[in-house]
Amino acid sequence: MSDSPNERSGLELVPSVDRLGFVRTLRELMATEDTVGLLVVDIQDFKRINHTFGLTIADQLLVKTFATLSSITLKGASVFRLGGNEFAIVLPSLLDPSLLVLAANKVCKVFEQPLAIGEHFMQISVRIGYASNAIYCGDVEELLRHAEIFLEDAKSQGVPYVEYDDANELQAYDWQLESELNQAIINNELILFFQPKISFREEGKIHLEALARWMHPKRGMISPLLFIPLAEQTGGIKLLTKWAIHSALRSLTEWPGFLPLQDKGHTTCYSVAVNLSVQALEGEGFVELVAAALNIWGVAPENLTLEVTEGVFVNDTSRAVRCLHELKALGVCISIDDFGTGYSCLSYFKNIPAGELKIDKSFVEHLTENGDDQYLAQLIIDLGHRFNMTVVAEGIEDLATFTLLQKMGCDYAQGFYRAKPMPQDVLLAWLEKYKEGRV
Repeated sequence: MSDSPNERSGLELVPSVDRLGFVRTLRELMATEDTVGLLVVDIQDFKRINHTFGLTIADQLLVKTFATLSSITLKGASVFRLGGNEFAIVLPSLLDPSLLVLAANKVCKVFEQPLAIGEHFMQISVRIGYASNAIYCGDVEELLRHAEIFLEDAKSQGVPYVEYDDANELQAYDWQLESELNQAIINNELILFFQPKISFREEGKIHLEALARWMHPKRGMISPLLFIPLAEQTGGIKLLTKWAIHSALRSLTEWPGFLPLQDKGHTTCYSVAVNLSVQALEGEGFVELVAAALNIWGVAPENLTLEVTEGVFVNDTSRAVRCLHELKALGVCISIDDFGTGYSCLSYFKNIPAGELKIDKSFVEHLTENGDDQYLAQLIIDLGHRFNMTVVAEGIEDLATFTLLQKMGCDYAQGFYRAKPMPQDVLLAWLEKYKEGRV
């Protein structure tokens, strides 16, 4: 039998793909130790290196990378080639899962210096994903899958590795949550919390913002900061928005003193707000969806507010903006959320369909100690009033901030100082106290 090219040229053999050895080692450690770590290391731009320098140099780079990884002082570590330009490092007896970041940093450090490959000095970079059985229960394939997800995150963000924190711990569930989210809506695992927007003059309607929460049967409460972007990425945002609108309107009909649309000459003292994404607005038949929901629950259009961020108005000829004009014509109130943090192009105010402006909490949280924030908040209030908009300040957490915004002429206050987001049963008790002046 003829010699391989590596053997004929006297080079070291390319490390063989050893997934069986990797699985066996990792399985044995996971069966006997509480905390086992896994790093998955990928050589960046390996295809380009292959095309530029040829197969021989690329093979030598694999050899050098394997040797470099094996030389890193990580206690008890085992190195495997998983395939192509991807390697795995198994770490036994890990004291804490957060130490995986330190291990990833060590790996990056050893590749800061160019590698001598034949006559070439090659500067390479790596991307690293990691996981620990102390965080993600399951078998070897499950642990590897979570490490691969972190690896893809690092690649997409253009960083060597993603930092370990609680948000990333949840992020590694994204692929599984993706398949569960739509079913969760159908199964009514999502619930709405409501946060009041209270008039500074203690008069008029009681406005409430509906905020979606996901009570997962196994993982507990999942933050909307996780599942709403996920819904936008996967197309589930349309189903989620439909659920939110119907659920918010149904809840409104259950609040004390609600008067259905059929009661001519009477008005309901409540309005409810639902947040919208651009994707929902651009979907076919969205105006019809809102009109049908209002009709089903017997709620007057003026008692529904739809909140959008100001970025929607950047292109005033977009489908989303046309949809907002149609919703306004229907009688629904449009609110500009997080104002001042996005595009803030004042030209769109000339023909804007919004009736409410919300000052972002970043201008409110340091209002009493920051003169610039006071100046900006006053500008926003005056701007909103100039265009006949109601102005709401978000993120009010103390009496001093509340009093200052009241003096500035702001219309509504929203924040923990007056009321936190609350589920329906807690809200009903709060509404009774509010109507009696005990809040």
